[in-house]
Amino acid sequence: MHQVLEGLQNSQGNKEIPFSLLYDKKGSELNEEITKLEEHYPFLAEDHMQFQHVDEIAAQIPMHSVIVELGCGTARKTAKILSAIQACHGRCWYAGIDVSGPFLEEAYKNLMQNVDGLQHEDMDMVQADYMEGLKIVREHYPHENVCILWLGSSVGNLSASAAVQFFRDAVATVDTHCQILLCADMWKDQERLRAAYYDKVGVTGLFIKNGMRNALALSGHDVSTKDEESWIYEVDINEHLHQGRVCWLKFQGNFTVGDFNHLANESGFVIDMAWRDQTWGMQMLIPFKEAYIRCWHATDDFFRNLPDWSMKPIDDWHPFCFYYGHLPAFAELKLLPNEVPTKFDVMFSQGIDPIVTKPFKCHGHPEVPVQWLKREEIIEYVQHVREELMEAMDDARISARLINLALEHEYMHLETCIHAGAGTQEEGGYEEEFWQHVDFKFFKDQGHKHPATWSKVHGEYYVHSVDSTDHWSKVADQPVFVSLSEAEAFCHSVGCLIMTESEYHQILLSGYATKVHKLRSDGWEWTSSVFQPFHGFKPMVEYPEYSSNFFNSSRYVLKGASPLTHPKMWCD
Repeated sequence: MHQVLEGLQNSQGNKEIPFSLLYDKKGSELNEEITKLEEHYPFLAEDHMQFQHVDEIAAQIPMHSVIVELGCGTARKTAKILSAIQACHGRCWYAGIDVSGPFLEEAYKNLMQNVDGLQHEDMDMVQADYMEGLKIVREHYPHENVCILWLGSSVGNLSASAAVQFFRDAVATVDTHCQILLCADMWKDQERLRAAYYDKVGVTGLFIKNGMRNALALSGHDVSTKDEESWIYEVDINEHLHQGRVCWLKFQGNFTVGDFNHLANESGFVIDMAWRDQTWGMQMLIPFKEAYIRCWHATDDFFRNLPDWSMKPIDDWHPFCFYYGHLPAFAELKLLPNEVPTKFDVMFSQGIDPIVTKPFKCHGHPEVPVQWLKREEIIEYVQHVREELMEAMDDARISARLINLALEHEYMHLETCIHAGAGTQEEGGYEEEFWQHVDFKFFKDQGHKHPATWSKVHGEYYVHSVDSTDHWSKVADQPVFVSLSEAEAFCHSVGCLIMTESEYHQILLSGYATKVHKLRSDGWEWTSSVFQPFHGFKPMVEYPEYSSNFFNSSRYVLKGASPLTHPKMWCD
């Protein structure tokens, strides 16, 4: 009641009502009608994007998670996601939250009919508003990860500040062991927007007016049919509104990529993965602490299974033990700059990455110790730093920008360590005529005669990946992991060139993107573009050596991703 009166009595700006008042029984029915209108593109756009990416969405949700849908309605689009989760994890727990009892009953019937293997005992249909519903679900599932589905661009019913507060309240209700699949409308042509939200049948207008009627009723005002018919429904897309009794819809919720980033960062989330086009956007949001916990689990899994930490990923690098210590050292030094660095922080602060053909040429780094710490000592150091970082995040002492920086840094190093662990080399053969002289000389001097992840055994080539070794014929249609020198030599042998960074983007934006085999995510793509600063580049105050240390004309741009690349690190 207080929120309603406050919104209607606002004298400083536009009057507004809580969006929950739109979704009583009549409002929910009108909303279902809206989704079936030909000009209402959001329903079809989201449905199409789900169809394209539903398996990827399911893979981003941990096993044993509880799927909680806000404002589930009849759950017409939800069956695809639940079916994919069933296929991915073998079982799915679902809780639908809605204020309409009849819609919850219909949603239950739809899901039980359309999701193979879904069990009655794994379903909770909760008649409540969003926050009360989340509280009930968390009481039912006190320890499980909660994956909240907020479909249909309902977040657009909130102002930017209210949306931030909503997500903060959601985390406060279910705790940080959660994630949110947020779907929302992208900014587009104004005429298309107006057609969708100012439909010729007038259903959207009835939907908004019904919410206004509910607000006035709560404040003690009876509204007659004649009164409601006198209201003018308008859609505001930066246009002048008529004066008088106007009931209008303002576009606060059509998002740009920057809007999504701002909403996530201000709410305490990272965008773990995103699927977007010019019409619709879906993003998986994970609270800061939960994102770090998942990242650390991945790091620990790799190093736990690494038998010898004294091995070097690459001959000119530090041993593996350094990298396990480097990840928390980097995070502490960058995220907690006011803390006095310990000797271990300094030891692990920066690695070495010399130019391959000139190993004597390397950026500055701390003195390499004669003896690295023992495995147990490094593990103890890592645990201590992680506890400090968790406390700092609890106290909101770290900016969202730096939280994302250290998270991406750890995922980047983890991927390179995993790739490096797959390499081995034996005798093979290259032909000098296709190579640049300096490159061929280096390979010859080092005894490298085929890609680093290949072996030649009894005249047959075998290809090593992270989790298998296969005869070359079994992986002949898979991307080949090679150095830029090897890629250039191959292209020279068949009369082709390595693409530039600009050409990579042109291919992605053109109709040819689907015709280029595994362009985006099954192997990093070399380009012939030198890695250099963009116009106006300024080093980060907190991390000036990134990427300044590598603007040396010997580094080249990579695009896309490998199968091991964390989704938030894809470089399109």
